[in-house]
Parts: sequence; structure tokens; C-alpha cells
Amino acid sequence: MPPLSKEETAANAALRAFSLYGYQRMSMEDIAQGAGLSRAALYLRFRNKKDIFATLCVNITQQRVIGLRSQQMLIRLVARAVAPTSA
Repeated sequence: MPPLSKEETAANAALRAFSLYGYQRMSMEDIAQGAGLSRAALYLRFRNKKDIFATLCVNITQQRVIGLRSQQMLIRLVARAVAPTSA
């Protein structure tokens, strides 16, 4: 598995910070420290915590959609495998 990009590392740190402190109490400093980045490096990647939160929402939604599509494909494969064959 390839190493995470700095954006991915920051997003993971943001998710942890949001979970621990909530949106209002969490700061960009919390995210930067959790990601092992300086605040300046974090601000190069994200404008503010609203931007990070929006990125997390998009990423989580995309993961859910991919998961649902995978489930649908698996259901179709299983249905085909167990469907009676016409002879």
C-alpha cells in the first residue's frame, strides 16, 4: 500500500480532531499537529476547517457510493451463480 499523501494524512487527522473535539472546538492547529504538518503547510492544502470538513464529507460519500456499487455487483454475481439454468 502506497504511503498517504499529505492531504490524506491531514484529512485523517481532521476526522480524528472532529471526532474528539467537535467542529466548533477543533482548530487548524489540532489538525496540523495530528498530521505532523506545520499550520502553514496545512493552509497550503486547505483554506480553513470548513474546507477540510467539506473534503471529508465528499470523501466519505464517495467511499459509501463505491461500497454500494460493490455490493450491487456482488449481489448480481451471486444471483447469476444460484439462478437455475434453463435446459
